[in-house]
Amino acid sequence: MGLTRIDQPAEILPRVVAKIRSVADVTKRKQLLTILISLAEEEKIATMIEGMLDAEEDLLIDTPFLRKMREIGWREGWAEGRTEGLVEGHKQGESHLLSRLLRQRFCLGQ
Repeated sequence: MGLTRIDQPAEILPRVVAKIRSVADVTKRKQLLTILISLAEEEKIATMIEGMLDAEEDLLIDTPFLRKMREIGWREGWAEGRTEGLVEGHKQGESHLLSRLLRQRFCLGQ
């Protein structure tokens, strides 16, 4: 490609992927696909590239770096979800406590 910015990705990317697919050495092809996706700074372009890959090629680009990135993403997502869950749990707990205190104060029963 030789570009840092792709003006017409719909035209250029299919040719690049086809050229990479023509590489006979599986290891080299894997490296080229990994590099291509990792250099795609725009999410739209990375998604476009991934859409052009078949299932076999998707498996080929499962590199240690990408596994590490998925692990980091999973951990960050888990931590964020846990924090949101704790906040929501505290809100519900406060609501139940307030409801209980009001019932006790005004003898409203259960």
